[in-house]
Formats: sequence, structure tokens, C-alpha cells
Amino acid sequence: MSYGILGLMMNEILFLAHVFFVLSVVCGAVLLGRHAVQALVCMYIVFANLFVVKKMLLMGFIASGSDMYIVGSMCALLIGSALWGEQFAHETARLSVALSVFFFVLCWFQVAYVPLPADSMHETFSLVLSRMPAVTLFSIVAHYCAQLCTLALSSIVRAVMRGWVLALGLGGAMLVGQCVDGVLFFGGTFGFATPMHTVLQMVGVSVALKLLCIIASSGLVMGALWCKERGYVQ
Repeated sequence: MSYGILGLMMNEILFLAHVFFVLSVVCGAVLLGRHAVQALVCMYIVFANLFVVKKMLLMGFIASGSDMYIVGSMCALLIGSALWGEQFAHETARLSVALSVFFFVLCWFQVAYVPLPADSMHETFSLVLSRMPAVTLFSIVAHYCAQLCTLALSSIVRAVMRGWVLALGLGGAMLVGQCVDGVLFFGGTFGFATPMHTVLQMVGVSVALKLLCIIASSGLVMGALWCKERGYVQ
């Protein structure tokens, strides 16, 4: 496929637009209230499980289509924790696990049906959804461990840090959580069928991309804390 001048960096341009959109939706959900934030976290986890099968090149490296949704869900979870407490965050984390299992069961039913001979879409569904058992299993383990790790570290950070140092601490908590997520998720999902150097590249690129998103996410969490202190958000 031939590209124009902008086409040379089309994936990178789409990535920036994608990140902006995902985080903007997080801000919109916060304005709608805690239940909207809970729903968005769960939806982003499901989207991450589904779109992880999409591979693309960013700056010459192999990347997954799920990274932005993981960061978006973690950003929404931390904002919810800052505004409505740790209980809200842990309830949302458990709800996202339950919805991931629900999504897996629905995928199993969809693939298990015996198709009509004329059904030309069954192979497409099977190709995508047949990956869901392994993806969902390692997703549940990786995302839940990452959520618990991030929430625990962010609680410590908010207790001991203030000002701009707090933003750095929250970013560090999210980064540690995403490193845990990347190693468990990509290692478990692709480690048995993909060369190790490719898996390591995917983990490295995933963490690097998430780091860029985390910088923006830390600012959003700080903004949520600022709004809470001034009574703009209940």
C-alpha cells in the first residue's frame, strides 16, 4: 500500500488520536458519575481482551491494539478511587473480572453453534473469538493483579506525597502496575506460540506506550483530586 506524507506516520497519528479519545471519554464518564466510571472501566477491559489480537507497527515496533484501553481503564479506576474511595475501586475491579468471564462465556456460545453451510462469517468469528479462552484467562489474572498493585501503591503515594511529586508518584504506581500486566498478559497469551524475542518486544513496546499514556493520566487524576478538594465533584 502506498502512503502520502501523512501516511508515513499514519499509525502513529491514529495512536495519538486514539489515546486522546480514550482519555476524553474517561473525563466524560467522571462528569456523569460513579456508575458511568464503573461501566467504562469494565467496557475498556472487555475491549482490551477483544482487540489484543490486533497487531500493528508503531515506530517500527510490534504493538498490540489493547494497550490504550488498559491505560484508560486504570486511569478511570484511579480517578474513581480518588473521588469515591478505595471501596469503589475494589468493587469496580471485581466487577471487571466478572464481566470478563461473562464475555468469555458469550464468545464460547457464539463459536459453539454449528453454522449453516452458507454461513461465510463463521470462520471469521471462530478465528477471532477462539482466542478468547486463553486471552480471557491471562487477562483476568494480569489485569486484576495489575489493578491491585496499582491501587495499593497509589494509596501509599497519596498518603505520603503532595503537589507535583504526587503526580510523579501516581504515574510510578501506574507504571509498575502496567509492567506487571504486560509480563503476565503477553507472556501467558503469546509465550507458548510466539518467539520469545517477539513477546519481549511486545511487552517493551506496551510498557513504553503505556508510559506516554500514564503521563496524561496522572494529570487527569491530579485534576480529579483538585476538583474534589474544591467540591466540584461529589
